Amino acid sequence: MKKRLIAMILTSILLLGVVGCAGQNKTASTTAPKTEQKSVRIGFPGTKAVLSGLEGVAQDQKYFDEELAKIGYKVEYVPFAAAGPAVNEALATKNIDFAAYGDFPGVVIKSKGIGVSPIALTSSYWNVTLAVKAGSPIKSVAELKGKKIAYTKGTIIHKYLVELLKQNNMTEKDIQSINVSTTDATNTLLSGNVDALVFVDSTVAPLLASGELKEIASTRNDEKLQAQAVFIGRDDFLKDNPQVPAALVKALVRAKKLIADSPQEALKIWEKTGLNQNSLKVLYGSDTSKYASYFPITFSQSSIDRLNTLKQFLLEQKIIQNDLNIDTYVNNEYYKSWQAQGLVK
Repeated sequence: MKKRLIAMILTSILLLGVVGCAGQNKTASTTAPKTEQKSVRIGFPGTKAVLSGLEGVAQDQKYFDEELAKIGYKVEYVPFAAAGPAVNEALATKNIDFAAYGDFPGVVIKSKGIGVSPIALTSSYWNVTLAVKAGSPIKSVAELKGKKIAYTKGTIIHKYLVELLKQNNMTEKDIQSINVSTTDATNTLLSGNVDALVFVDSTVAPLLASGELKEIASTRNDEKLQAQAVFIGRDDFLKDNPQVPAALVKALVRAKKLIADSPQEALKIWEKTGLNQNSLKVLYGSDTSKYASYFPITFSQSSIDRLNTLKQFLLEQKIIQNDLNIDTYVNNEYYKSWQAQGLVK
């Protein structure tokens, strides 16, 4: 009887242990943490998290989200009100992984020995315009001699002005230079404090469309003087996350296809940046069939030549101190990988 009692007690203990283990396993399986997606942080000049151009379409249509989700990543958009210099600082300090901005800051950061590389040329059609007030008697660049001209020094705006003056046998010494920021650029001209303004189209387009400003010259009429836009990634991030750049390029390719197939839809997307249809028609022109060609993705010899011209300007203006081999700076590696797989043409 005593032996039977001991056996029953031991059996009960064993059963309790089995049930307990089963309960623990069940709890562990239901509360196990899910694998979190890694983040891809894209920085760009702006005051709100809305991209423009090709990247704006990829953002709006969730192409970035979809392509990154396929490989276990999510996207974060990080705007910088202080524009290119602030974006470069964030890249250098590893606070962002990619930058979507103009070719100017891209060349600057690379010249400083920071490990970054462009994965795509997102625009070959970034324009700057010389404008005056609608009632101004000024009708040509030659008439700017001795006049007050507002522009932002050390930028693509500055570069265009230097080229314009050179074409008309003038230099900055022949004008009165007024350095302005994006926030006060147009007001400086409209208030009558200066005679002319040289600035990016995204800023002056609304006033050109409304008739408040009059265009004197624009890079829209001279392809060689047009600035470009690049999508740049940190070299260490590209090395550690090789699938990411390919996913981003795939998203950009999808965005370009939408622009080619449905330019009117692209215009509606771009309105979210704050520009109306009339302003966008100033920005991109009325021929919607050309829109897709403004966003090449790959680097052509023409785009490389323009980058070399930009580099020379930066050296002459002492904005950069170190020379840079543009041929080794650019690459089409990620786009070509998609071509090899037959995913893009």
